[in-house]
Amino acid sequence: MTSSKISTGFLPGIFAILTWTTPILQAQPATVRPIHEIGDMLLQDAPSLELLRSGRTSVLRFRLAEAERTFRKLARSDNGKAPARYHLAAISLLKLLTGDRDEHEAEFLARSDSLRAVVDKLPETRWRGFFAAEASLQRAFGRAKRGSYIRAAFAGKSAYGHYKRLVEDYPDFYEARKGLGLMQVAIGSLPGFYRTFLRIIGLRGSLDEGLVNIGLAADSSRYARDEAQVFLSLFGLLTAQEDGPWAGRLGQLYERYPDSPLWAHLYGFELYTRRRATAAEAVLRPAAQRIDDPEYFYVDYIDFFLADALFRQDRFQEAIPLYQRYLDRHSGPALKALASLQMGTALEMIGHRRAAVSFYEDVDAKREFDSDHFARRRARKLIDAPMTDAERRLLRGRNAFDAGRYNVAATILDSVASDNALPTALRAEAAYRLGRTLHVQGALSEAIAAYAVSAAMPRESGSRWAPWSEYYRGRAYEDLGDREAARNAYERAGRFKGSYDYHQSLEKNVKVARARLEAVSSP
Repeated sequence: MTSSKISTGFLPGIFAILTWTTPILQAQPATVRPIHEIGDMLLQDAPSLELLRSGRTSVLRFRLAEAERTFRKLARSDNGKAPARYHLAAISLLKLLTGDRDEHEAEFLARSDSLRAVVDKLPETRWRGFFAAEASLQRAFGRAKRGSYIRAAFAGKSAYGHYKRLVEDYPDFYEARKGLGLMQVAIGSLPGFYRTFLRIIGLRGSLDEGLVNIGLAADSSRYARDEAQVFLSLFGLLTAQEDGPWAGRLGQLYERYPDSPLWAHLYGFELYTRRRATAAEAVLRPAAQRIDDPEYFYVDYIDFFLADALFRQDRFQEAIPLYQRYLDRHSGPALKALASLQMGTALEMIGHRRAAVSFYEDVDAKREFDSDHFARRRARKLIDAPMTDAERRLLRGRNAFDAGRYNVAATILDSVASDNALPTALRAEAAYRLGRTLHVQGALSEAIAAYAVSAAMPRESGSRWAPWSEYYRGRAYEDLGDREAARNAYERAGRFKGSYDYHQSLEKNVKVARARLEAVSSP
């Protein structure tokens, strides 16, 4: 599972987790900003500003009950109702995003209604527009989290309109560009059907447009500068861009708040996505052990990514109880299909075929995301027939790559790809994964050759190895500076029709790659 293959499900949650953590994220832990630089949000007196600072710090530590007490106190101060209810609604949204329980949704909707009632009574200022935009954005993410995409779209349309007006009326209010950029990226990350619907109701956006606006906020905003840098870090991570001015931000935040489940989750996810499984385990395991600590609000996703980090290290027995805990605890559909698939696979790898099948049968694609559909298709195959020795070998090769053990991965994958006695589908996957291994090791010519082998093999219906091999062949050519060969490879990748695993992600990646080449070619 590469970063591009999980972004459609994971990005909206990240957006909303971070949409309000603006002013107090700092690159250097030793830096202490004067209180007037934190951002007034209609607050004028020092005690109220101190409550704002204290409450936001509590949320960053993910001590949400403590934060709620602080913001209720802020709501009793002069001009404190709007910023207090804004943050209380955001806290409820955080609970909904990380826990996805019915009571979280009810609390969020009640607080969202309360925020909107307060905002409606405010005089027309940039901060009124900001709170109105953020209230609608929160609503959109809350609805999307629960699968109400149509209602999310209309809430998003309201947020989009507010942000656009703020950008037009207050060009120097870069906090609005941050919000507008988030909307544009969120629109661009949705499955094609929903993007078509949003275009019909007048909402358009793309990853590129969104990153431009978030970049402006990162460079020029007073309050959203640091938050925008964190977003850029996450987007760089999810689009496989290793370097940039945002590099290292999540690690710095984790160091500042090492007990926070929020930053343990996000930094652990970064390490996991960078194929640093043992480092991800070292960050996620202490957080997972604090699951019953009443001072912190637990992030369920920690269990899934810790289990997967162990799975990538072939530690299947240790991964099983964590997958089970995630399946038992998390109420919503996010990552449930993958968790059931991985749980079943782990059981099968340690010899418990009958138990494995029971989990394969539980895999259900309840969302229109690539990862859910992949999990369902894979589970159906595994129900029909147990894993062969060659498939187990291939899995260990994939795990070695995903854990950053590239030499081990190359040896295993080459042995599978070159074994002509094995089924074509297995050799095609092994050749693709061998190409990926050589690619990240910098052996670009050898990677291109492996991708070409995978792409040339007879393709089974629904197989993703040929189109994804063409895409990464383009990336390798691009790394070599051969833009024409890269463009041809991207075109070949884009010509594959029909449904195959992670086709939505591939279509998005090809679109971004073509735009990147055009930008380089432009005078």
